[in-house]
Amino acid sequence: MNSIKKLVASFEPFYSPPLEAVGKDQAHNEKMFNDEAEIEVPADPEINEMEEPSHPSPKSQKSSFLRQLWSVLVFIPQNLLWRPLMLLWLLITFPFTYFFEEEYPRILSSSSAPNPEEQREKIELLKKERIISNHIKSPNSSSKYLIPPPPRLFPLSRNPDKRKRKKVLILDLDETLIHSLSRGAPRSLGGSGGQCHMIELKVNNVSTLYYVYKRPYCDFFLKELSKWYELQIFTASVQEYADPIIDWLEMDLIDHKKAQGPQHEAQGKVFTKRYYRNDCTYRSGVGYIKDLSKFFPHDDLKNVIILDNSPISYALHEHNAVMIEGWINDQSDRDLINLLPMLYSLSMCIDVRILQTIRDNPVLPRSLIFQVYQLLLFTVRLHEASANPSAEFFNMAELQQIHHNLSVKTDLVNTLKSLGDLLREEQWRSNEACRPSITQTLELVKLSNEAASEGLRVLVNYTADNDENRRFMTSESEQTKAFWDWAVDSLGKDPVVSQRVVILMSQFIHNVSEEDSTKLTAFLGQFTKQLVNFLAQNEVEEVAGVVEILAELHERALGGISMEEASGLKKSIVGTFNTGDEELMLYSAQLFHKLTAIDQFASLFQDPHCTLHLLQKVPEGEESLRTKRTLFAAHGNIFSSPGYDNWNNVEKSIRLCVDSQADLYAVAAAAIDVGNCVRSEKDQQKITKLIEDTVTLETFIGSLVQRPFGDVVQLQCVHCFTNLMSQRTSSLLAANSTALARLNKIVLDNGQFYPEIANLLFKFMKKLIRVAFVEAGGDLLGCKQVWELYAETNAEGHQEVVFALLQAPEAKHLLIEEDVGCELLAALFSVNQSQVQAHVLLEQLKAQAVFFASAAAFVAASIDRPQVDSAIVEPFAKFMESVSGAIGQQEPPESGGNIVANNSKFVAASALNFFEELSPSIACSAAIETCEQFLRSH
Repeated sequence: MNSIKKLVASFEPFYSPPLEAVGKDQAHNEKMFNDEAEIEVPADPEINEMEEPSHPSPKSQKSSFLRQLWSVLVFIPQNLLWRPLMLLWLLITFPFTYFFEEEYPRILSSSSAPNPEEQREKIELLKKERIISNHIKSPNSSSKYLIPPPPRLFPLSRNPDKRKRKKVLILDLDETLIHSLSRGAPRSLGGSGGQCHMIELKVNNVSTLYYVYKRPYCDFFLKELSKWYELQIFTASVQEYADPIIDWLEMDLIDHKKAQGPQHEAQGKVFTKRYYRNDCTYRSGVGYIKDLSKFFPHDDLKNVIILDNSPISYALHEHNAVMIEGWINDQSDRDLINLLPMLYSLSMCIDVRILQTIRDNPVLPRSLIFQVYQLLLFTVRLHEASANPSAEFFNMAELQQIHHNLSVKTDLVNTLKSLGDLLREEQWRSNEACRPSITQTLELVKLSNEAASEGLRVLVNYTADNDENRRFMTSESEQTKAFWDWAVDSLGKDPVVSQRVVILMSQFIHNVSEEDSTKLTAFLGQFTKQLVNFLAQNEVEEVAGVVEILAELHERALGGISMEEASGLKKSIVGTFNTGDEELMLYSAQLFHKLTAIDQFASLFQDPHCTLHLLQKVPEGEESLRTKRTLFAAHGNIFSSPGYDNWNNVEKSIRLCVDSQADLYAVAAAAIDVGNCVRSEKDQQKITKLIEDTVTLETFIGSLVQRPFGDVVQLQCVHCFTNLMSQRTSSLLAANSTALARLNKIVLDNGQFYPEIANLLFKFMKKLIRVAFVEAGGDLLGCKQVWELYAETNAEGHQEVVFALLQAPEAKHLLIEEDVGCELLAALFSVNQSQVQAHVLLEQLKAQAVFFASAAAFVAASIDRPQVDSAIVEPFAKFMESVSGAIGQQEPPESGGNIVANNSKFVAASALNFFEELSPSIACSAAIETCEQFLRSH
């Protein structure tokens, strides 16, 4: 783009013209008007032969003035507006038309051939008219033909049988198309990695070897230009040096055209003429000047362009020159391809000197030149913008050049690098035009480590966030199978290649759609053994991507490795926790969790305390919660595995539970280990004695229940309390009511997200209530803050705990408490609109039976009579109506339904006795009728 920028810069003197410049333009226009007014308009021939009158008549003066005025009026729009606007339109439309249309359709005439009879009549008429005209007027140059040529079916410019003469484009060689170095020059000055050609030059019997490099996109540039121009070479180099290079350029272009098929058959030469140093004009102190007037008539220069990097070369023909930056070794250079749109436009112009003419024309107003400047500047900025309309053209050209280079295996490393850069854009990853280059890359990666490194980068970018390309890469074709065989075989051979193979594999697990995820993960599963072995042979932090891939694989894929390989994998996982890499630890934890879930590897984890200490190594950060949860779940797998004996390490677990410095997740896992030892009453007594002998039961229970667990997952440790529940254990737990309330609140607040943990808590609380308060008659009010939580919560399943609580003998004292009694009564007689399990309904009926037998009278005496109706009588009547309807819908009645019906009848009878003892009220009478109806019906 630098060359176009220089052209823009040449217009900058006209940017924002000052006011005095506008005044000068106006003055200039006025002068032109006055000059025209002085020009005499010639009269017809007969009047000119007569002597002019000494005093013109007023009529002739008026006529002369009108003619002058008319000429001025015509001049202004014709020359200052219409022609420049048409010129600008031509300049604008051709480049943009080229950007968006690959090929212009030829417009053929749709008119039919003229009738021969009509044609002869027209010719005869033309003959007569020409003969008459030649007798009257002087014959002009075009009237020397008596008979006009036959009419054409096409205008000359559109006649497909008549090839239009192309304009001539003269190209410089050194630093424009190529750069060369003698053998002794530093190679770093050459086009590093570019297309290299060696020529031998003999001067005075002394041979010198030159390395010649093509400028980026040189072949594509010449291929495109050969469609529009007659190409010639004009170099200031000697012929012995230039000819081998020109032959090389022609040979590559001819070979490329032949490869496109017969329709693209190339001629023997690309450059029609060659000019050398002896054709230049040498001026002392200046250098060699390329004088085009030696080879082209002056009138033909309008069809000649010279492209050169040296202003001295075209000093005599600046209007015919297009400047380009000199090139030495910049492989990111794009100047050749950037010039194509402008050169295409110039190939269609009447005069190629159009831009210089606009800039240097003193007649055109500066405001108009300024518009041309803005247009060119806009073109530059449009190209530089990311969403420019020419970007696709340039990138498609680049892709064609890349495909050509890959086909001939030229400059592979840099070509693959360019392809990788191109595929970073999503629009090119999704473009089918890239598929042939990808297919070539699958083979080229095998040629060398450098090609493999860049080729794998191409494939990584190609598969990024694109499921369609991932499906192509995992297809069943022989080519893709051969590639993946090579890829996994390359693991461990070259560090860079190995790393990029792993990165490529990771593209099949990131941002993958759900429908493709299973298939792609299964595809990677076939390489599990190779990945595990590669991981074992390297430091984990150097191949973290392997851990990430293995963590995503299904357990079935990991189950295919041997015990020895699994042992090495476990060792590698443990090693990752010494790196301090938070993300790597997360993937390792996920992989460890999957490994612990495979029964055949259970023997690897006979002592979970060897890995429990890993929880202590997880640093605080964004991923620490997920990592610790995953490790916690992995140890849950170990402690719950059928092949693991919890008694083997239970003493370590007991000590860990009371270790104040231990990680809370490790403590929770150890508590589960202790709880899993209990499978019978005998086991409970055994483990209780072991705890007593090791740390004392009071210390164990107090330390565990008072732990500041902050994650609801950690509270799975209540499983330990449930299995250790006894009179002594329950009393120790009830004594820690504040800690118990905190524990319950965490679970109740999050129960909807963790229903399994909520169920563990409810199971524990029901057992605690039964042992501590129902059987032992403990003080319920001492744990009032716990019961308040259950009275206020709407957590699913909490009703079972409330029903268990209301079966305690001392529950009547809770029911008359202002801040908890009403809520507990409402729960006792609640009607669940959804389907209720039979055992839950039975627990509710059991709690109601206990209430009417031992607490109803006490509660009724403690509250107002209207409150008795609103809190007990009316809710119970609605409850019985609901139960009656539910029982009646069961056909035939199930065994559970019979039990519910029998228990309901017992509760109805108990309630009926209680209602009859109350003072009469409307609500009470209705409830009595409901109970009697229920007893009669069932």
